Amino acid sequence: MIFFVSQGAFSAAWPSLLRSLVLVVLLLLNHTAMPRTRTGGAVTTVLLVCAAEKLTTTGLPDPPLAPAGQARAQALLELLRRRGVAGLLATSATSSRATVAPLAQTLHHTIQEYNPSQLPAVALRIERQFKGKTVVIVTDPTSVFSLLDALGAPRPVLHLTGPEHDLLLEVRLPTDGFPMVLTRRYGPASETQAAP
Repeated sequence: MIFFVSQGAFSAAWPSLLRSLVLVVLLLLNHTAMPRTRTGGAVTTVLLVCAAEKLTTTGLPDPPLAPAGQARAQALLELLRRRGVAGLLATSATSSRATVAPLAQTLHHTIQEYNPSQLPAVALRIERQFKGKTVVIVTDPTSVFSLLDALGAPRPVLHLTGPEHDLLLEVRLPTDGFPMVLTRRYGPASETQAAP
């Protein structure tokens, strides 16, 4: 069946058709050009904390936590016990493991060991094992920025002047969108933070 449209009817409908076509093209362009929102995809949260204060007077190569470090480990427990932490990673150092030991005991998690000299492997492990979940990693001030780089997260405007035991970096790694880092402090201020 063939329909014939008079030239007058087509001329009258043309502006309306053109507007509809332009609107459809603009909507399609807008959809493909817009960045994806973080709400649609899973967000992996990595909580980076520096190892708590350790005893410096023992002369031991791998000293335990000082009383201030034990108090900080308890403060970390109180801060994170209801955050839905799915995993805990620490180095083999006694102070690193002891920093998250109270949290591990309360949450019934095993502290998983990682090698601080293989940070790209740590980032891959987080992506595979903890995607869309929250994981705590205990690190030391010398590895903080290298770990952020391995995770593909931006470095915060932060100058580490020493062992900042009260530092907590919340790294959000969305499936879609850009990573972001929130700098927080917890427990008593570190000596480097308390000094004027």
